Amino acid sequence: MVCYSDASLGRTDIEGKSTSGCVIKLYGDTVAWKAEKQRNVATSSMESEYVAMSKGTKMLMRIKTIKERLINDNRKPLLKGDNKSAICAAKAEMSKSLMHLTKLDFHFVRNVYKEGEIKLKWVSTKDQLADMLTKGLGRDTFEKF
Repeated sequence: MVCYSDASLGRTDIEGKSTSGCVIKLYGDTVAWKAEKQRNVATSSMESEYVAMSKGTKMLMRIKTIKERLINDNRKPLLKGDNKSAICAAKAEMSKSLMHLTKLDFHFVRNVYKEGEIKLKWVSTKDQLADMLTKGLGRDTFEKF
């Protein structure tokens, strides 16, 4: 199971709020996707990507629970993001740049990773499936995804 997580940094919203998007694939097939406006204004692309990763992780964990109840497959799901700083922040014990994010749900990805429930991996923007949920794409890229 793989979750692609992405965010736009307030580019599409007059209030400056970012859009989170995620696409979840199970055994190669897309089983879930979601795009939504973030509640708060992010101050950096790393912050908006980190929030999107937490939202993607929540969906990933719900589907993981269903999958484990249906079949005996306990492999750890993989969360892929295209922002190296956000991935590093999720893996870090404490990040000074994210200390202002006091809401627990923003740090959900960090908690789940620390507990060993998921793996995190960087993916190139050109292979980021969730990109189509967060911003307008050219025709070729859109058709590729």
